[in-house]
Amino acid sequence: MEAATTSSPRTPDDDESTTSIMTESERPIRTILNIAASLTSDHVANVRLNVGRTFNAIIMLLDRSDVDFAVETLEKQLEEEASRPGGGDRDVIYFASQAKSSAYGFFRMAST
Repeated sequence: MEAATTSSPRTPDDDESTTSIMTESERPIRTILNIAASLTSDHVANVRLNVGRTFNAIIMLLDRSDVDFAVETLEKQLEEEASRPGGGDRDVIYFASQAKSSAYGFFRMAST
C-alpha cells in the first residue's frame, strides 16, 4: 500500500516570485497621488481644481505619509496659484484649501 503524503495548502507567501516589498513610490495609491500632483501646474484651471477635489475625496482613506504628501502638494499648488496673474483661479484656491482643511482634520483624528 502506498503511503499518503499530506501537505498543507500553498499560500502566495510560499512562492518567492510573488513576494516583494513595495517601496513607497510603487504603491498604487502613491501612483495616483503622483498623477494628481503632476496636474497642479496644468494651464487649464478646471484640471487644477480637480487636484483639490480628488485629494479631498480620498484624504480619509490615506495613511499618514500619503496625507503628508497631499498637504505638501496642496501647499505648493496654493503658492503657485497665488503667483498667477490676477492671484489665480478662485475655484482652484477653494478646492485646494478645502482639501488641506480635510487633511488637518485627519491629523486631529489620528492624534486622538
